[in-house]
Amino acid sequence: RLLDGLNTIDWSESLKDQQRNWIGRSEGALLQFHVPGAEFLLEVFTTRIDTLFGATFLVVAPEHEYMQQLITDEQRPAMEEYLAYVGSRSDIQRQQEKAVTGCFTGSYAEHPFTGIKIPIWTAEYVLAGYGTGAIMAVPADDERDRKFAEKFGLTVIEIIDKTMYEGATIEDKVGKMINSDFLNGMEVKDAIEEMIKRVEEMNIGKRQVNYKLRDASYSRQRYWGEPFPIKYEVHGDTDSPFVDENENDEADIPVGLDESQLPVELPQVESYKPSGDGRSPLATNADWVAKNLETDTMPGYAGSSWYYFRYMDPQNNNAFAGKEAVDYWQNVDVYFGGSEHAVGHLLYSRFWHKVLFDLGYAPTEEPFKKLVNQGMIQGVSSIIYRIDIFKRGRVMPLGLVKIDHPMLFITKEFNDLRIKGDVKAIEKIFDIATKYDSPDLRIDEIEYTTTSLKVDISIVNNDQLDIEKYKVWRPESADAIFVTNEQGTFVCGSEVEKMSKSKYNVVNPDDVIAQYGADCFRMFE
Repeated sequence: RLLDGLNTIDWSESLKDQQRNWIGRSEGALLQFHVPGAEFLLEVFTTRIDTLFGATFLVVAPEHEYMQQLITDEQRPAMEEYLAYVGSRSDIQRQQEKAVTGCFTGSYAEHPFTGIKIPIWTAEYVLAGYGTGAIMAVPADDERDRKFAEKFGLTVIEIIDKTMYEGATIEDKVGKMINSDFLNGMEVKDAIEEMIKRVEEMNIGKRQVNYKLRDASYSRQRYWGEPFPIKYEVHGDTDSPFVDENENDEADIPVGLDESQLPVELPQVESYKPSGDGRSPLATNADWVAKNLETDTMPGYAGSSWYYFRYMDPQNNNAFAGKEAVDYWQNVDVYFGGSEHAVGHLLYSRFWHKVLFDLGYAPTEEPFKKLVNQGMIQGVSSIIYRIDIFKRGRVMPLGLVKIDHPMLFITKEFNDLRIKGDVKAIEKIFDIATKYDSPDLRIDEIEYTTTSLKVDISIVNNDQLDIEKYKVWRPESADAIFVTNEQGTFVCGSEVEKMSKSKYNVVNPDDVIAQYGADCFRMFE
């Protein structure tokens, strides 16, 4: 419904596309693989079940629920090294980093049609939060899988002939099936339908639609925000889903407050700073806790998703807005807002509005008929590049071990040379690796990753970083290595993007006004 509704509103296509991509609808199939000796079946979600005969290995997310059962004793040392490496990286880093990394679990799965045992690997590019957290890898028809297979010497089976489609790429869903048994000669779209039919007949798979959309994170550990109208009562009801039968027969059950007790208002406090121990500020308020009230507050979604209704009937003391007023005003005619809210406020407003429509409180399915994006104040961010160096594990050749070197930062010039594969740049990284590891380390035994970091623009002048000020700003970098250019300067990269505190690129208007005057500043804006 969120996807279909986009076709009924006058919003920019770019903003609609952001929501479509965030919702992430994928038509495909759920398929089960038998793992000899295991008490579970390994499920994968694929949008290209027609390529099953080209699946030469499986890849599971490092956080997969069956990971520990898949690791064999022989592979455990290498796997522990690899999992430690992955654990140090964010999901964004794992998706954006182009370096190919992975580790063999030691286990195999049986191909459901050929019976051939295919190896099960893990890799950081597979995330537990999407699909089943496992994929079937088809290196002949997926660029990422091909690079993985080439790096680790895995089998590649060509399964689609695209010669009759001029300009078709590896990712295009066109061509005739080859090396695929009963699918041979079929066009891709027909092969997809035939394969879904076969796996459903064999009871090893089924047609499925997946979405990437996740629920909004709906509680937060802050003082500001609407309190939840929830209190906790001790119950001995073992049928309750909140009671763990294996532990005890009592549990704190969340119970909604009676309407007569609403609204719940935040208490007056001397301090609304975080508790310091991971709990919210309200958790330190004795009176609040004594009432067994929920100590988290609601996030911005709670109010921002439906506040516009209140403008329709602001003096109503009995409802958020009366039916007569809502039926008259309907929904918002024109909304001026920033595109940075595309997959937050604007998406969940649509979600919330549809709930109110279903409950009979809103006469329309969409909250905002027309949406116009106003300009966005941009800034120039400064970027430095951190290098993390690894050596291939000595225990198992595919493991990665981080070399214990000081933080290493390189300039934009150095990073540009590294990307181009400049020999001297690579040798420089190798020299640092041998200095902190061992002189007998070979250049083909090292790997490295690059992480882009934003720098406070107040310590950058004409793209040149003040290294000493950076060390004060980031004390953990006091002993870091800064690889400067031949002139002894450290040149930062730059990127024009939204001005934001999180990007450290905010320019204080007061400073600009003091230097150039308010008229110049207003004209510039």
